[in-house]
Amino acid sequence: MPNVITGLRALLVFLIIWTYLNLPNVITGLRAFLVFPIIWTYSRGMVNVAFWLLIIAAFTDLLDGLVARAIKQQTGFGKLFDPLADKVLIIGILVCIAFEIFSDWVVVLTVSLEFVLAGMSMLNFFLKIKRRLGSNICGKIKMSLQVAAILIVFYNKDYAPIAEVFLQTAIFFAAGSIILHALTKEKK
Repeated sequence: MPNVITGLRALLVFLIIWTYLNLPNVITGLRAFLVFPIIWTYSRGMVNVAFWLLIIAAFTDLLDGLVARAIKQQTGFGKLFDPLADKVLIIGILVCIAFEIFSDWVVVLTVSLEFVLAGMSMLNFFLKIKRRLGSNICGKIKMSLQVAAILIVFYNKDYAPIAEVFLQTAIFFAAGSIILHALTKEKK
């Protein structure tokens, strides 16, 4: 009997994964997964590899939405998963490298705002609030500035003050993204 229950659980997990598995969501999942090799390679002194892995991860942020629209596979799950993958990527890297490089307040505020944005997306999705999920222009600029800041540090730690300005600017765009999400009207 335990084998039957285990088999049914495996089938249920497979069906849940299959329901949400499409090419755009696989691309998004790759971005979330890449945080681990980026941190691992960076922490082992393979900064060039971490740099290029982050470039690939940033490219997947552009690619998943384009693919979803091109093959008409935009889903509510994908609209939730995409910004969460961004948060996993940015928070994961910042927490591992940032306190040695950036001001504490910049890191703490950046991570806090990312959690607020993630929470808003999850509330919309799980409470089935009919608001436009997904990114907005402030969020896209924020993500670009955050990735650029990390790439600058990966390229040369001597440029950390410039990278910190990028992160400080990203904080304003994060606040703008939160405001735009809060002001977005419900769909009818």
